[in-house]
Amino acid sequence: MAIYRKKRRTLKKFFMVLIVIIFLIGLVFFQRENVLMMSTLFQDVGSEINKLFLPKKIDYTNITSLQEQALEAENEELKKLLSLKTTISSSELVFGLITSRHVDYWFDTVIIDKGQKDGVNVDMVAINDQGLVGKVVASYPHSSKVQLLSANDPNNKIAVDIVGKENTYKGIISGYDFSKNYILVTSIRSTSNIQVGDTVMTNGVGALFPSQIAVGTVEEILTDDLGVSKVLGVSSAVDFENVRYLAILGKENQP
Repeated sequence: MAIYRKKRRTLKKFFMVLIVIIFLIGLVFFQRENVLMMSTLFQDVGSEINKLFLPKKIDYTNITSLQEQALEAENEELKKLLSLKTTISSSELVFGLITSRHVDYWFDTVIIDKGQKDGVNVDMVAINDQGLVGKVVASYPHSSKVQLLSANDPNNKIAVDIVGKENTYKGIISGYDFSKNYILVTSIRSTSNIQVGDTVMTNGVGALFPSQIAVGTVEEILTDDLGVSKVLGVSSAVDFENVRYLAILGKENQP
C-alpha cells in the first residue's frame, strides 16, 4: 500500500512538472510571436515615417525627357520666328527673348532682352510668326517692356480690317475677353455682312501699326447694348500665355 501511494505521488509530480514545462514552452512561443508582431509593426511604421520625411527618389530620366521636349518646343518657336526674314524685307527686324513677366500681369506686359542699343524704341510693333503680339511701351538701354494684345487696355485702340469673301469692313480693337480668350473688335455697322471665319488684319490707319499684320479670325458676332453696331470676338493664333520670342518691327517697317 505504501509503495502504491509513493508511485502515485511520483506520477502526480511528473504530471505537474510536465504541465509546467508545457506552460513554459507555450509562454516562450507566445512571447516570440508577440516579438515578431511588434517587430513587423515597428518596421511598417518606420517605413511610413521614411516616406513622409525622407526625400523621394528623383526620376532624372523623366526630368531629362521633359527638358528635351521644352528645348525642342523653344527651338521650333525660334525657327518659325526667324522665318519672318523671308516675308519681311528689312534689316530693322529685331528678335527678342522674353526674360521676365510678372505673375499678376501675365497677360498684360513682358520684358524682352533687346532695348535702345539694339534699335528698339517706344511704339514699335511686336509680332511673331502667328501675327500681332503687341507694342513696345517702354524702352531701356538693354531691355524693353512690351504690352501684349491680351492686355485689356481700353486706350489701346488699333484699326483693323475684317476681310470677308466679298467685302472688307473697318473696325477697332478695343479690349480683350479673358473668359473666352477673344480679342474684341468694335465700331462696326450693324448692317455689315460679317461671317464667322472672316480674317482680321491691321489696316495701317493711325500711323502706328503697319497694315496686313494678322490679328485673328472671327469666332463670335454680337450686337452692342444699343443695337446699332456689332461686336466681334476674334480668336488669335498667338499663344499669349506661353509666347517666348518676339520680333520687333523697326522704323523701316513702320508706315
